[in-house]
Amino acid sequence: YGARTSLFAGLISTACFAALGILFGVMAGYFEGAWHSLSVYLCNIANNFPILLLLLLSVIIVDSVIGSAMRVYFLMALLGVFSSPKLSELIRGHISSLKATAFVQAAVALGLSPATVVLRHILWLECRPLIVVQAAYMMGQAILGLKSAYETAHKDGSYPDTEAVVDAFSFL
Repeated sequence: YGARTSLFAGLISTACFAALGILFGVMAGYFEGAWHSLSVYLCNIANNFPILLLLLLSVIIVDSVIGSAMRVYFLMALLGVFSSPKLSELIRGHISSLKATAFVQAAVALGLSPATVVLRHILWLECRPLIVVQAAYMMGQAILGLKSAYETAHKDGSYPDTEAVVDAFSFL
């Protein structure tokens, strides 16, 4: 039953990581102007702020609100949210470079909607390997962090406390 908890926590962090990273990366890469500027600004701020400190601050803020069993899953979701600017920057750069290619310009010239161009032609055909590799990295990072939290916190197999989970992610 231990693998179920680790995989579920890894899936939570990976889902948050992929959803936010893809959304903000597409918005910044394909639509220029304010979205691009805002996304670059927020990603620069988020990438320069340490994830461990963000996890510690969030634990202090929500420690009394969330129960101990759900706290680990909440920290995994926060890990995915705080790591998503890395994926967002990668996708933004990839989409910005692909906008000038012939197949994207041909799709736009055929009258396809921006959503179809982005989802079918850019994300599905070109960015899929990038997303899969980054999601696999995030899944492994979350599972290893949770595993080290279990090893350092409790030898009896019970849920680790919040401080042990945060200490386990000090390698970020």
